[in-house]
Amino acid sequence: MRVLTFAARTFEARTLTVHGPLKGEPMEGKADELKGRAKEAAGDLADSDRLQREGKADQAAGKLKQAFEDAKDKAEELVDKVKDKIDRK
Repeated sequence: MRVLTFAARTFEARTLTVHGPLKGEPMEGKADELKGRAKEAAGDLADSDRLQREGKADQAAGKLKQAFEDAKDKAEELVDKVKDKIDRK
């Protein structure tokens, strides 16, 4: 569980809890993307350009991690197919 705390325009503390996979798990990219969306929304509420930029960066990092995981999965599938063809011979 990850907790993101931010201050709204009224400077009232708000806490958003993101339930998601732990670091290193396949869905980590999606968790980072959701964390980025939350940060960007917090930046909108607090009128913070820095927080908005951090949120966008987290979203981009999450998308990149997801793309890497997809490529890794496809490579593993290809290796398995090649192994199957070799074993059949």
